[in-house]
Amino acid sequence: ALPPPGAQETLGALVERYARLGAGVMAETVLAERGAARRPDVWRAACVLRIAEALRGLGVETLEDMQALRAQALGASLRGEFDAAVAARLLSLCGDDGFVLPDGAVRGFVARALGRATVPAARAAFLVRRAAWELIVSPRALDHRVREYAGSVTEAAAPGVVRGEWR
Repeated sequence: ALPPPGAQETLGALVERYARLGAGVMAETVLAERGAARRPDVWRAACVLRIAEALRGLGVETLEDMQALRAQALGASLRGEFDAAVAARLLSLCGDDGFVLPDGAVRGFVARALGRATVPAARAAFLVRRAAWELIVSPRALDHRVREYAGSVTEAAAPGVVRGEWR
């Protein structure tokens, strides 16, 4: 669940603050690896700022505003700086509740569940949406759980064999 809009920092405030302070401060305060002796990732911080500016250009100020976006509009806005995968991942995190990102994790999960070597992306997305409706959860929430599960599977399983624990 998204935090209430009043509890969220708007993208305008984020862009203004870090434009004033610089990407280095953002990297140190937000993106620095906790507990690691690594240097802050200034490049990633600069990417976050560019994405935030692109989203503001589409009228996004809070996470709820993302739910009205479509992948094509977001992809067009980010084109030239980021690939389509960035737009799809943003929508999988905070887009419309019906959004499913049928990438390798989702396709692999569905293929293993069906005992097949592979499943087309459109079919995988369709099946995740149908399963979500049967489970009475949003497709985006089920997509997220599939990703968590896929991340917990440490070794490849043969088709039809599911390893790891479904939480």
